[in-house]
Amino acid sequence: MTLPLYGVTVVSFRQAAPAPFATRQLADLGARVLQYEAGLRSVTGDAEPARVGISVASICAGMYLYPGVFTALLRRGHSGEGATLEVSMLEAPGEWMSQALHYAVGSGSQPLRSGPRHASIAPYGPYITTDGTIFLAIQNNREWALLRSEVLGDAELADDPHFAHNVERVTNRSELDRIIAAITCQSSVAAGGELLDGAGIANARMRDMLEFTTHPQLTARRTVANHRAAGRSHHRGARPAGHHDRRRMGAGRRACLGRAHRRRPCRDRHRHPQPMSHRSSY
Repeated sequence: MTLPLYGVTVVSFRQAAPAPFATRQLADLGARVLQYEAGLRSVTGDAEPARVGISVASICAGMYLYPGVFTALLRRGHSGEGATLEVSMLEAPGEWMSQALHYAVGSGSQPLRSGPRHASIAPYGPYITTDGTIFLAIQNNREWALLRSEVLGDAELADDPHFAHNVERVTNRSELDRIIAAITCQSSVAAGGELLDGAGIANARMRDMLEFTTHPQLTARRTVANHRAAGRSHHRGARPAGHHDRRRMGAGRRACLGRAHRRRPCRDRHRHPQPMSHRSSY
């Protein structure tokens, strides 16, 4: 009889990694408490810290665990040896906070909370339209000139020293946001997005979760699946990354190393094995 987890030794976290917080009680609030401990909530919200809407500490710990397990399996396949995996729900989100951490250590000051806007770039954030909210982001002076001339159509902004460079635009963000909002509120999200796309400026539409399931990009790629839910007939959910349906790629087309090929079929890895260095190339 094979026992569950045969060959796997489970030890307590206190025994595996003794540390001051190893035995601290977190209960069901664990993932949310760790948003505070890892500094994540110090950069969210406006005046008050805002909770991230998903269990980001649990998810990012799992994301680090996944390649760890995969690497351990590859190691076992080559050497026959097992491995010990250690994933911290504090250190994992702490790694994701590296940009804010480097900013704080390098400048000696805490990154400012800026809500949906960027703390050090302007304009960068949401603007109200006639039928929703559109987000736009300006990365440099070239894009600012395009926004000013092709989207806003305000010639006076060209010579305004208050918005000449990003530093001035961040300093005068409130005034700049009022100018942009006065224009975006006169058009729809679709019309604004078309103008921004034409100017080559990054933009996005604010969607809720139901709108996401009918996103035109997901529909075109057929990456939304129907699932049964309690009390409902069906609901739609995005398929996991890496799931490919050969039928939706067209006759004679298969995915091979991230690109579609018509004439050259993918090598069957079971009949024609190759060294991992070749099979894993990008």
